[in-house]
Amino acid sequence: MPRNFCISIGVRKSGNLDALDAAHSDARRFADWARDSHSAYETFLITDEEEAVTIARLKTLTKLIVAEYPARLIVFYSGHGIAGQSGDKWLLSNYSSDGDEAVNVDPSMRNARRLGIGQVAIFSDACRTSISEAVYVQGSTIFGTPAKPGLAAPYDEFFSTDLRQPAQEVQGALPHGIFTECLLKAFRGPDLGATEIRDGRIVVSSVSLAEHLEDQVPYASGLIENAVIQQPSITVSWRRPNDLYVEVPAAESYKGGIVGSATTLDADTSPSRRLLVRQNNARNRAAALKSDKSRLIEQKAQNFANENATAFPPGFTEAMRIVGAEVSDIVMAKGRSLSTPIFELNELSKTAAVSTSRGLVIGQRYPGFRGTLVLGVSGLESVNYTHIDPSFALRKQDQRSLSAEWSALLSIHRTLDKARLNDFASRIRQEKHQNPALGILAGYAYERAGNLDQLANVAWYFADRNGWVPFDLMLLLDAYGNARDLVADQGSVGSYDVIGHFPLNTRGWSLVNDDRRYEFLRPLSAHLLDAVWTTFEMKAASIANGFVQQRIV
Repeated sequence: MPRNFCISIGVRKSGNLDALDAAHSDARRFADWARDSHSAYETFLITDEEEAVTIARLKTLTKLIVAEYPARLIVFYSGHGIAGQSGDKWLLSNYSSDGDEAVNVDPSMRNARRLGIGQVAIFSDACRTSISEAVYVQGSTIFGTPAKPGLAAPYDEFFSTDLRQPAQEVQGALPHGIFTECLLKAFRGPDLGATEIRDGRIVVSSVSLAEHLEDQVPYASGLIENAVIQQPSITVSWRRPNDLYVEVPAAESYKGGIVGSATTLDADTSPSRRLLVRQNNARNRAAALKSDKSRLIEQKAQNFANENATAFPPGFTEAMRIVGAEVSDIVMAKGRSLSTPIFELNELSKTAAVSTSRGLVIGQRYPGFRGTLVLGVSGLESVNYTHIDPSFALRKQDQRSLSAEWSALLSIHRTLDKARLNDFASRIRQEKHQNPALGILAGYAYERAGNLDQLANVAWYFADRNGWVPFDLMLLLDAYGNARDLVADQGSVGSYDVIGHFPLNTRGWSLVNDDRRYEFLRPLSAHLLDAVWTTFEMKAASIANGFVQQRIV
């Protein structure tokens, strides 16, 4: 009979970074919950209390677990972390002396999902900021690469904080992370704010837990004096009916207090004015952060949409336009170069390396389209393509606004949640193939949600309607089998080309760096900037220029 497993990891001391006292206690408490839960997880607690936490130690354990073909696997981590648009890394004991001694989270969990495990979930209570030596930390996967990749297992991902933000711990008799405390209250409480009614039962599901933590973690951090408002980043894809973490016994359902009450997060339950003021301030601080972020996303979306709607000068057909940065040089195949923010790409020069004041970006030609690339402080923030055929005019407006909204959302460091993805998908329907940028964004979102059929369907539409598919989509599909076979499964399709030789979206580099077929790209990947769309440091110009001129035509 398939079994459930839990790996709970706590790394108090990573290299020369400050010790995190909460790491051990949080990992131990999570392990205790997993053992005691109604799902009866076979639980492994891995900490650095007696020996270093190493990649080898974790790989030995995961190999044994995978051999059992678990019905469910949960991985919890508490310790130091770093992150960027290309993915998260958990820093292990010796990361500072060996850049491989960190868990490269994205490819690790992608492998786990392809190895025959029924369901996978991670809970990460770690910072998602950067450190000075981050460029030297490549990290490693802790799950082996499957000999024959299978379909993606449903995957829940709970990060304690937003991209580029810290995770915080509270000192005291029992040090704890703010996120872990909220999580375990929801699991053990019972905190009725985390529950839903399912077939007459009171349960904590993927969705109810996500919604609760998105509300309670900011509130809990707001209760703590001088703490930064902490907002988790969560993507859930466990599917009914196998999406339950906890079932609350009926006798327990009256012990959790009022649903969503602040008393579940504060030991002082007296109705004192001081407590009420703290609670009100915490709610206001959390609401202000949410409002500010929404306003910033809206402003960016409007800016991107305006740039996307700007008409190209007469005479330009399959052209690219650079916005938001000064252009110093544009290098194309066959040695051609120029320095203007608008340039043509053609059959001989399909790709261009563009040196700008914000970094080095790549202009990619998609036949029949014009492209607009908008740069910001962190690099390339928005990419949009519009069809040169006037008959597509009625469709352009929604595509431009949707592409702008999606790029703005990602540039403010928010994971695309399931509800937002479903909303985007319903609005764009099958027209994703009419805008390569939208198709690429949809592809990454579908892969993250484990919806490989939709991912393959997007690629099929590009192949069927346009005779080509963006490289990013084929890269994603190749992780789960032969990409062309998966496309063919969607319906008959003639011959088609793959446009590009490396990912235009930064998230794709986590796949490139974990695949020996793309070793020739390693010199470029070392110079990636933390942007939504692939942007390199200017010191990579000579590498990129040579790549464009010699490898891509």
